[in-house]
Amino acid sequence: MTYEFTGKTEEEAIQNAVNELGLERDAFDVEIIEKKGFLKRGPVKIKVYVDDGIEEEKEESAGETYEITDLEMETVDFLKNIIEKMDISATLEISKTEENKIHINIESDKTNLLIGRKGSTLDALQLLANVFVSKKKEDLKVVVDIEDYRGRREHSLQDLAEKTARHVRRTKTSHLLDPMNPFERRIIHLTLAEWEDIETISEGEGLYKKVRVIYKKNFNA
Repeated sequence: MTYEFTGKTEEEAIQNAVNELGLERDAFDVEIIEKKGFLKRGPVKIKVYVDDGIEEEKEESAGETYEITDLEMETVDFLKNIIEKMDISATLEISKTEENKIHINIESDKTNLLIGRKGSTLDALQLLANVFVSKKKEDLKVVVDIEDYRGRREHSLQDLAEKTARHVRRTKTSHLLDPMNPFERRIIHLTLAEWEDIETISEGEGLYKKVRVIYKKNFNA
């Protein structure tokens, strides 16, 4: 099935589709059919393609209810206590459930403080939540988000990866990106995985490493 959405920017139009359809960003394909602005700024109209099977699955699950477990509530309370100690008022809720994964969404009027520079504070909150949960159930993971920051960050990193790859291809050199956490590095690697003349490697030590985007000099088009 196809739908049309508009927004002030491409990102806003996609987010409107996510909100309206109740689907994850990777559950549909997007085609830009109208862009009035310049350099990705200005009103944008997109066409969204959704697999019929996903729509059917969504309809089947629409009437289902989910009972929040004690551990999930304990995790929410744990995070809320940390945020309160930061002197920030916030509302936390279980936003989505998957097998062996808890999704917690935060709402606050101080989103910038909770997200931090390049998501550093949000990553720290997620890390603490995962440490807390791992002591009780090792195979359970926690994803903490606020105002769909992770979805917007993923889209931004995909754009960065492709822009960098085009530069590397044009100059036939390599380019080293800023330090990223494992989740962000994975997005870069996956985005460029099918670029036959481009390869990516992680460099450095510790949690935050840099991704080098490299032109394959021996590549024959």
